[in-house]
Amino acid sequence: MCRDAEGAYTNGIAGTLRFDGRFDRYVVDDVLEGSIDSRKVYVICETSSVADIEQFLDQQVAVNGQVHALDQNLKPDLIVAGEEFFVLSSVDQFSRVDPQ
Repeated sequence: MCRDAEGAYTNGIAGTLRFDGRFDRYVVDDVLEGSIDSRKVYVICETSSVADIEQFLDQQVAVNGQVHALDQNLKPDLIVAGEEFFVLSSVDQFSRVDPQ
């Protein structure tokens, strides 16, 4: 899953930081605005650049980093309808977003 891959550098991925047991990793869960079931799940490969990541759990966060689609064969068996999966690597900025 966490490999050196060509992916787009993306600024400002926003969502809720959660621990996802399907991957045994932290994810940023981005529910698409105006939707009740469409979401993008960004699996975070490397968290060492984020000190005390647990303090951000269940908080709205913004992340910058390299993104590529999760390989089809690595998708979990249990998928909620509307989920799309991505891998987020080379995280270089991670911050809490204040609710508006």
